[in-house]
This record gives sequence, structure tokens and C-alpha cells, in this order.
Amino acid sequence: MKLLPIYGGIDAGVRPVAREQVHAAIGLGMRPSEIARQIGRALDDLAARCAPPACTRGCGWCCHQRVDVTAPEVFALSNHLRETLDRDALAALHARLGATASALAGLTSREHHLQRVRCALLDDAMGCIGYEARPLGCRRGHSLDAEVCRAVYDEPSRAVQVPADATLSWNTGALILGFREGYAHRERALDTYELNAALALALAVDLEPRWLAGEDVLGPARTHDAAEIARLLNPGG
Repeated sequence: MKLLPIYGGIDAGVRPVAREQVHAAIGLGMRPSEIARQIGRALDDLAARCAPPACTRGCGWCCHQRVDVTAPEVFALSNHLRETLDRDALAALHARLGATASALAGLTSREHHLQRVRCALLDDAMGCIGYEARPLGCRRGHSLDAEVCRAVYDEPSRAVQVPADATLSWNTGALILGFREGYAHRERALDTYELNAALALALAVDLEPRWLAGEDVLGPARTHDAAEIARLLNPGG
């Protein structure tokens, strides 16, 4: 039976495909972290078909604003970091994550942007140490003019639209909606969490099995629950 869209917007392109594939993968027992990894790879494939953005390693101007992530994305990223960092680097990252999460506690997304709170994953050269497993929102975000991004960073209160590729933005947004809908059709609609706080919880110990068992393991980092997200994505519903 064909799965119907759950959220608003045009149900076309990669969205219905992603919805069906994620739904099937869950039914086959694929780990959430692996599903997120494959969706991330599909998003990168979409980006590779468009003109290259102005983003380069070390610009990092966009890495001072809130990133909302789902549990599968957090588990994919935490697994990658445990596999690639040594014990000392993991301990240092965990300390930075805790400090960043504390600095962000109680801040709105707008306040985070205005205060330019740095992501704990940025290294000294403004590169991301988790880039290969970065969240979907980070993969989707891009700019056609890095100088505009720097200007917004230098003066975050400025009302400036960062130029982006409309085709890339639409297609990657459709893919993410399909990812969400695949989970929602399995009665596991996804909450979102603040990246630093969620990763601080997931990095020390593998929380994925407990999340699969129904535990609210990332609850302290929650920014929006699934019902609120459904209302936001169905403004006329």
C-alpha cells in the first residue's frame, strides 16, 4: 500500500521515495543511525548535482546558530565520533559540548544566533570534526556568497537573506520531509533536539538501543516534540 504524505507541501521528487524507503528500512530492522547515514549520503548526492556553493572548510560562519537534530542523526554522529576520535579527544569534546549546552540553556533560536554561540564541533581552524556525519540541517544549509555569511556573523542583528540555490533547498527539504514521514508512518514521529545538548548525552554511551526500546533518552535536549513539529509543518491543518 502506498504511503500518503503526512505533512504539508508538495509531495513530489525525492520525498515519496524517501518516505517509502525509510519506512521499509525500519521494518527490516535497520538501525536509526544507519538510516540517518544513508539519508545524509542521499542529500549529499542531491547537492553534488547542483552548482557548487561558496562554502569551504574553515568558513564556519553558519556554525554559530542553533541546529535542531533528530535522534537518528544524533546517533549517527555520536557513533562516528566514537569511531574516529581517541579517548583524550573524546573527553575534550565532551567537556566542550557540556559547556556549550550550558551556555545555550534557555536560549531561543534567535538568541543563540544573536549571541553567536560557537558549535562545540568546530576545531581551532573553524572546521567541523564531525563533518562526515554532520546532521541533515548542516548538510542542507549552504550559501552562494560566503561574504554575506561573514557579514551576518559580524552583525547578527542585520536582516540579510543569505543567497541559496532554490533547487537544492527544495530538493533537500523534500528529502528530509520524506525521512520524517517514514518514521511517522511507523508510529515513531521524530522530536528534535539541540545539537550540542543531545550529543553531550549520546557521546559518552550508546543510547541508540534504549531509544529503540522507547526510552526518552534525549529528553533534556528537546526543542520541539513531534506533535508541535506536525503543527508547524501543517500550518493549515
